[in-house]
Amino acid sequence: MIHGISFLPSGKVMFFNKWIEGKGYLKEKVAGQKLYEGVLVNNGVEMISGIIKNILFNDALETQGTKDTTNTALVAHAGKVLALMEAQKPVLMHLEVGDDTVEFSTEKVNYDFDGDLVGNLTAHPKLDPRTGEMIGFSYDMAKKPHMRYTEVDSRGDVSYSIGLYDVPRGVMSHDMAITKTHAILLDLPLVFDAANFLKNEFPVQFEKNAGARLGLLE
Repeated sequence: MIHGISFLPSGKVMFFNKWIEGKGYLKEKVAGQKLYEGVLVNNGVEMISGIIKNILFNDALETQGTKDTTNTALVAHAGKVLALMEAQKPVLMHLEVGDDTVEFSTEKVNYDFDGDLVGNLTAHPKLDPRTGEMIGFSYDMAKKPHMRYTEVDSRGDVSYSIGLYDVPRGVMSHDMAITKTHAILLDLPLVFDAANFLKNEFPVQFEKNAGARLGLLE
């Protein structure tokens, strides 16, 4: 659920909240009950069982077996408001502020910038105040390229996207940074290994000997 406070032109202050109406939310609303298995558990067998159930019975393949919650962060860019969660594509929200009213609703799930967004999008993209660009990335722990870098121009169009095939393994990479001249991506030793499921462990583990790298992109 998104919560907001709007200072209206009339001088009033309005609090509002709305559910993000993704596929998972709508399926559970119709069913009147919880359908998705929770998968962020420190038990490999329980986790893989939940992932498989969500894919088979709740059409969750696109979100790698998780519910499409899109509940991590919001970003406003190029006149659009996007709800974000790193395991899925953004959700485009509709926001319209009147003199005494606020309209806020889900406009489009799986928003892919007219087909130009490859993969998902981090929940924490960076806005370049000089160029108006939105800089982001995504990661895929299961297959190459394990990381992808994406730029969205000031008009809201994907202007550049590249897969980073020299990332040798699947890693969890939650955030990034930018400077005036570079984007900084993180290849850290939080490593995905499917064999951890068989050990009844969480599939992403800190591996002391895996090393850490910072990737700089101009």
